[in-house]
Amino acid sequence: MSRGRRLTETECLSITRERSRGVAAAELAARYDVSLKSIYNAANHASERQVANASRSRVVGIRVSERDLKGFDAALGRRGIAHRSDAMRRLMLAADDILRPDETTEVPLVC
Repeated sequence: MSRGRRLTETECLSITRERSRGVAAAELAARYDVSLKSIYNAANHASERQVANASRSRVVGIRVSERDLKGFDAALGRRGIAHRSDAMRRLMLAADDILRPDETTEVPLVC
């Protein structure tokens, strides 16, 4: 067994998934030609990365009309935003300001 081989990021994530399904560490070590310690480290470090980066690990989907989507895309184009996902991230980061009630009106927002 080679002791100097480094696992790729893709391999580390694959090992994490397989370990969570109950695949034995020894089986994975033989398959990837690395030590047991490398398997345990890969699984532990990958799970830590997912926790630290949880904001990027969720998928959010919504249904909108064709008209609304075209309007949204047009607004993105006017602002030079190339991807809807970038725009949605910006909207989520600005949600506190966007959703704050207008102080000049006493009427609460109804969703």
